[in-house]
Amino acid sequence: MSFFRFVSIPTLLSGSESALELLPDFISNRAAVLLSLQTNLARELDFYYRRGI
Repeated sequence: MSFFRFVSIPTLLSGSESALELLPDFISNRAAVLLSLQTNLARELDFYYRRGI
């Protein structure tokens, strides 16, 4: 998964919106992705734990 999946470098560097205006959305998207990954990992670990693997 690309680190810049939701906000690409060209978007951050473009003159249409400043990087500071996009930063809150960028951080929010990163947090959502990390939370999703953490949730998926917890489910996987729980799955294997319950099966005694």
